[in-house]
Amino acid sequence: MTASDISPDRPLRHEVSILQPNIRSEAEPLTIEISVTNSTEELFVYNERREVLGYCLESDDFILLLKDERPYEYNANRGFWQASVPISIDAEIQTAGLSPDETHKQSLVLVARQIEDLPSKVPEKLESDVTVTVSAPQKVQRTDVLMGLYATKQD
Repeated sequence: MTASDISPDRPLRHEVSILQPNIRSEAEPLTIEISVTNSTEELFVYNERREVLGYCLESDDFILLLKDERPYEYNANRGFWQASVPISIDAEIQTAGLSPDETHKQSLVLVARQIEDLPSKVPEKLESDVTVTVSAPQKVQRTDVLMGLYATKQD
């Protein structure tokens, strides 16, 4: 999804920056920064905060985690980073609010989930679509495919 694919009527604007692009780097995992900005003149409250900011999005046994929040390590045998402990995500819905022109952002790392059978290779692509409910005074708006995150492996 590119900026031209997004309707100008959407109240939240996403931006993704790649901070460290090499999934096989021994120095640090592939790292991105996701930001979301309220582009309206009203306070917006949105659910689910983790999904809107990319946290815990999964694809092919790989997951995006907050940088330095949970332990992860480089697996030299597999050539990618993995979680050091099993990852569990609570089911509690997290909300967040954005004032007009306010931006929330966070850095995320892509690591393999610690599972019994680790993936044998890195994913060819990372795909995740997010549907979120955004509310403002006097209205609730369902926003479908608010963010589509699609990354493809480059050799």
